[in-house]
Amino acid sequence: MSLLRARQPILGRSLTSGPILPRASLPSSTILRHDQLRSSTRLFTSSSASSPSSILFPLSRTGPSSSRSSTTANFARAKHSTSTQPKEPVFIASLQSHKESAPVTKSASQTELEKQQREWEAKRELENLEYEWETKSVEKAVERYKKISKSLKQLGLAFELLQGNQILGHWFEPLCAAIRAEQNAALLKTSAADAAASPTKGKKKTQKAEDRELSAYLVTIPPEKLAVITIHETMCEILKSHHPEGAPFAALVVAVGRAVEYEYNCERLAKEGWKPQLRNRSATPTKQQICSLIRTQSRAQFEDASWGAALHAKIGSLLVQQLLGTATIARKAEEADVAAAQSSPARLLSGAPRKRPAFVTKEEALLEPAFNHHQAMLRGKLTGFLGCHEQVLALMEHEEVQRGVMQARYMPMLVEPQPWVAPNQGGYLVARTQVLRAKGSRMQTEVLRSASMDKVYECLNLLSSTPWRINNRMHEVICEAWDNGGGIADLPSRTNLPELEPPADYYSDLEVKQKFDRERKKAKIANYNLHSLRCDVAKECQDRTFYYPHNMDFRGRTYPIPPHLNHLGQDLCRGLLTFAEGKPLGELKVHLANVFGNDKITFEDRVRFVENNMEHIMDSASNPLGGQRWWLKADKPWQCLAASIELINAYNSGQPETYVSTLPIHQDGSCNGLQHYAALGGDEMGARQVNLLPSERPQDVYSGVVELVVRRLEDDAANGVEIAQRLLGKVDRKVIKQTVMTSVYGVTFIGARQQIENALKDKGKVSDDDMFLASRYLATSTFSSIKEMFSGAREIMTWLSDCATLIAKQGKPVTWVTPMGLPVVQPYRTKGKQTQTVVTALQNVMLVKEENDSLPVNTRKQRTAFPPNYVHSLDSTHMMLTALQCHEAGLTYASVHDSYWTHASSVDTMNHILRRTFVDLHSQPLLDDLLAHFKRTYPGIEFPPVPPKGDLDLKEIINSPYFFQ
Repeated sequence: MSLLRARQPILGRSLTSGPILPRASLPSSTILRHDQLRSSTRLFTSSSASSPSSILFPLSRTGPSSSRSSTTANFARAKHSTSTQPKEPVFIASLQSHKESAPVTKSASQTELEKQQREWEAKRELENLEYEWETKSVEKAVERYKKISKSLKQLGLAFELLQGNQILGHWFEPLCAAIRAEQNAALLKTSAADAAASPTKGKKKTQKAEDRELSAYLVTIPPEKLAVITIHETMCEILKSHHPEGAPFAALVVAVGRAVEYEYNCERLAKEGWKPQLRNRSATPTKQQICSLIRTQSRAQFEDASWGAALHAKIGSLLVQQLLGTATIARKAEEADVAAAQSSPARLLSGAPRKRPAFVTKEEALLEPAFNHHQAMLRGKLTGFLGCHEQVLALMEHEEVQRGVMQARYMPMLVEPQPWVAPNQGGYLVARTQVLRAKGSRMQTEVLRSASMDKVYECLNLLSSTPWRINNRMHEVICEAWDNGGGIADLPSRTNLPELEPPADYYSDLEVKQKFDRERKKAKIANYNLHSLRCDVAKECQDRTFYYPHNMDFRGRTYPIPPHLNHLGQDLCRGLLTFAEGKPLGELKVHLANVFGNDKITFEDRVRFVENNMEHIMDSASNPLGGQRWWLKADKPWQCLAASIELINAYNSGQPETYVSTLPIHQDGSCNGLQHYAALGGDEMGARQVNLLPSERPQDVYSGVVELVVRRLEDDAANGVEIAQRLLGKVDRKVIKQTVMTSVYGVTFIGARQQIENALKDKGKVSDDDMFLASRYLATSTFSSIKEMFSGAREIMTWLSDCATLIAKQGKPVTWVTPMGLPVVQPYRTKGKQTQTVVTALQNVMLVKEENDSLPVNTRKQRTAFPPNYVHSLDSTHMMLTALQCHEAGLTYASVHDSYWTHASSVDTMNHILRRTFVDLHSQPLLDDLLAHFKRTYPGIEFPPVPPKGDLDLKEIINSPYFFQ
């Protein structure tokens, strides 16, 4: 049975020629290709498909023409075909088209027509709900806080309210009043006409002009909305910060100001002549929705649509100052008072001085600021922070704050995301997103507009269109574990680590004091990190099918845009997710062994491991928390539990091979960066270590490196090297694993030494006195062993670094074009003195000049980052090629960089595809094309020749069973 079998050592027939897979034998009318994907209005079809040869084109950009593909053109036509108004927003036109006529198939029976009508109505309902998710967050929060603030004044109702919302509700009204007073004061300083006019732009402004500019923005937005924005953005920045001191003040106030800019544009656009025109065309969108829609399309028509970081900082600082002056919380007193507060948390909270009931003690009534502005060290510099009172964090943990505070606009979508057709057109229906994530160069953004991006956009659209659901059984188990106190697997404990008590000689012995302070700081950081993890699990999408819109970084690596619950996340998040569509079961046992941690043995042994542990697996599936809890021993416990439940469900169905499974099965590369380096250099020895060549058992590159390290260690110990003698028997693969993994991505010697030191500390077998010498010795030995094992990779790294150095010394950034046609510009610039100081009431905010492309390039960073960035652009290309071919074969597909996901029944098919695409990719003269690009782009530079290539036969990869596993 396929359920029980192991994968065959040799992966079927040779795939060195011909198509990878035949198309499914379905009638042509039932096959939905990517260039036939639905727009929001109707289906568009294309009579031709992309030829296999058009998937790859070389770095020289001599491949397919730069004209849009049928896919992109069809999407664009779908967006505009229903509107006679050229400036009308796409989504409104789609809604109007839906109202006028639903899609109809003339030859269908009446029953089929009714089915189509129901499907159309359901889709329309989801679109409207998705539209609300994206655009109504601020308005809903205003109404919620008004209701909370009112309810808290009514006797008895406070006990029924969620604790975190009580905090926000208590702060809301006093903050509204403070902002309203600030708006009135601003109006007194400037005339009403000046305040109503759009601010003027100029390089230099007088103080009066700056006040007038600030007032014009400030008084336009209702204080209720400003209060919500301030509370939400402040708490969001603090909660997502991993620093125990809080959120960096400069970043926080800029985030608040940026959110105010968003609302300001909506308020102003609502007063323009656009609103009546849209309202007449469709009754569905609300005022806020219209503002959000038109803002995206009309930014270019308003000179002041983008304020800049300086104004963001000023407005944000002013609003945060009001929050600091109004938000308070009662001081935690005796343990009895704390216990009483936990049963009645409303007694702890206050937004302003208020009358105390008779039973409230004097100690409980003492109020402390909920936030504190202070300075602390960050990366060696004294930095301003905004911290949050520990009792606020303690109360916030008792509710799902993610819905309210961590209310990122970027949630998973309830409908298929809009297709990417331009760098700023795609993804969400309304929320503005960019195809490139933060930190990209503006130069690269401009180049994207003229590049042939059809295949890149097509891949992003395919990844975005994969439907997902929450695994309800896993959700139940996780919620039960959390209710029981958490603290299992990577689920954080609901109780913080205990505060350390100082020793008796704390004040008399300076060394003891310093050591204790370090330990206490570690505990504080651990507590804070535990709290930040408590917001990881979102419940918004339960019992719904949802989608993750994707974008990419400047190298082409793709990411889901929703930040909180996605398949890029930790083990718990992955254990919660399933595909929305199910398919008959296939290789599940190998996957179960992999997530347990037994992925260094043969496939047959992995199946045998699962069969030998069926009793434990059944116990885990039937009684996850009350049984033997075998699944907790796994490397990835939540994914192990999900696989165990799926396997037992399949057996209980009576027909395990036909059981419909939705569980994603992963195939991961073996140190994927080194795999690409070995293929680039034709390095046969290195290729064997990373499973590019067939073998009876999977090769473990980390074990191979540690063998060389231990051999050097033993030789040095025999020759009297003391630190080597003290390390005998204390070095294994875990000590050097991270260094080997990151060596391909340019880790420095200092970074490698720190990685090894951390690993040695975890093992606890090396004394603190020996730690520095031991980690330095092992870092040196590890680098030497990697160089010996992967000589070809080191030569290519050196060549790439040398080329980057020559380019950067000319004052230019390193650029290249990936085999998918994505132009890449390394964004690294020197900050130097190109900063702007913004004076605020709380502190001076230092802002880096926004037009970073005008700053000098960072020569060191351009050099050190180029080798890993180039390899990342290759692994992203491999992933995209695999995604396109998997779609051609009808597979459900998702990816996390070098981890490819599909259904259990599709694993063999995907394995054929990903091997063939890797061979096709590296059959191109990639380094020669890169050198040719350099010579064309930087004609005045004499570049070194490409290192000679080894004798590796790339076709052998096709039959390597452990290449991806």
